[in-house]
Amino acid sequence: MKPDADAAAPAAVLMPRGHAAETQTQPTGPHRHPQDRLAPHLRTLRGMLLEQRSFRLEQLVGLRATDGRTVDTDSTDTDAGRARREVAALVADGARRAMADIELALASIVAGHYGCCHACHADIPLAVLEVIPQARLCLSCQRSESDLR
Repeated sequence: MKPDADAAAPAAVLMPRGHAAETQTQPTGPHRHPQDRLAPHLRTLRGMLLEQRSFRLEQLVGLRATDGRTVDTDSTDTDAGRARREVAALVADGARRAMADIELALASIVAGHYGCCHACHADIPLAVLEVIPQARLCLSCQRSESDLR
């Protein structure tokens, strides 16, 4: 018996007889490259991420350009001016968070683990990535995280 034979075998071969994964021919889990299933779509997904990054950069530059430019000359407009500044700060914070998620997704493409849930390491469905290319969690983990809030 060769000691390396089992190590190189696909996961389906290592499954007990009758297991649902027994019929799979491609290695799963840690034995296959996470981006194999996404290879035909990576160029498009990366393009979407770059487009979103460009939008967020423009948004942040625009918010910085208007930061502090509003001069409230009328004392009755003080509350409205304060509210506008608060909303602008919230929008900028959201844009920075979105930018961080986009940068993480782009880095994970380079690292070779794009499309893999950061919490449980399951595959994130292509349909989800096509809508939210910066998604870091699978649907199950996303639900669990939302339930905690």
